[in-house]
Amino acid sequence: MAFSTVFSADIWIECGKKIKNIQQSKDNRVVAVVNGEKIYKKDLEVAYALEEASYLSRKESYQKLLKKYKASFLKPPVQKTKKDVLNSMIENLLLLQTAKKEGYIVSEKEAKDYYEKTKKTMQDVISGKVSGDMESVKFANDVIEKLIKGWGITREEYDKKVIEQIRNWCKSK
Repeated sequence: MAFSTVFSADIWIECGKKIKNIQQSKDNRVVAVVNGEKIYKKDLEVAYALEEASYLSRKESYQKLLKKYKASFLKPPVQKTKKDVLNSMIENLLLLQTAKKEGYIVSEKEAKDYYEKTKKTMQDVISGKVSGDMESVKFANDVIEKLIKGWGITREEYDKKVIEQIRNWCKSK
């Protein structure tokens, strides 16, 4: 099924499937080297698959808003090119390298605690214990579940991947 023809319910499942296929690929080509650290084609393809799914989701939301409000002031979403995604990856790696040199390191425990707190807050919003944008939180939770389903991984595997991303994100801030 082509990415551009899927409906909202399938965008993130298809993205997960695409990521799984990319990760199973034996393609270990390098697309960039930043101060000796390599960015692999697989990593670029995964990042681009996520960008593509995000764009399709934003585009669908835009079209719904346009129909509902008939507002000409709304700007359509713009999809990043693969080159844009690679440039962002290079910039992030440069920031990470600088952060490491400066001694900014986030431990796995700190990242895990942050992630668990975020998950708890999401659940508290969904259950009504905490006020918040319940619709957006439910949507985000649904996206995560669909991505995991398509990817064919467990929630625990997903959580580990996100915690590692948090460590990298926090290092670059």
